[in-house]
Amino acid sequence: ARLNDKHAQYVLGWIYGVGRGVAPDKKESLKWYLESANLGHAVAQYQLSLKYSEGKGVPKDKKKALEWLERSAEKGYPKAMARLGNLNFEGIESIKQNYSAAHKWYSQLGAKAEPLILYRLGWMYEQGKGIAQSEQKAFQWYLRAAQHGVIEYQNLVASMYMDGKGTSRSI
Repeated sequence: ARLNDKHAQYVLGWIYGVGRGVAPDKKESLKWYLESANLGHAVAQYQLSLKYSEGKGVPKDKKKALEWLERSAEKGYPKAMARLGNLNFEGIESIKQNYSAAHKWYSQLGAKAEPLILYRLGWMYEQGKGIAQSEQKAFQWYLRAAQHGVIEYQNLVASMYMDGKGTSRSI
């Protein structure tokens, strides 16, 4: 960790944070997370975002929380991308609702997206929120959400098949 190994620094941050084999030490945990995050470790950046957002071991600071979250998302960390997409979709934590930004982060998740995010992408296409309206693309995203076994999304896809909405009518 002292040789600027960002992963080793992240692991030390986690070890001190949870107290694995050592007494929990929030200050030492923060030190190592910061070292790792400053070297570009996406998970450490995400953890710092959570710490600043919740005020855990640091003063609550929404601006710093968002900065670390954006840095992590830009590195491609799926949890950060999903959280940033959710914040923009819902318009919470001092972020104005922005469907275009939500779409950007959600669509980059691709196969890593959870069913709710796949559904939200479908909804944005269906409603034309932040992107051009497209029933066909809405159907494709809803179908991907339904394939995760969520009954509400499966029912939605079934009704789209029945109505021929975004796909060929099929009963």
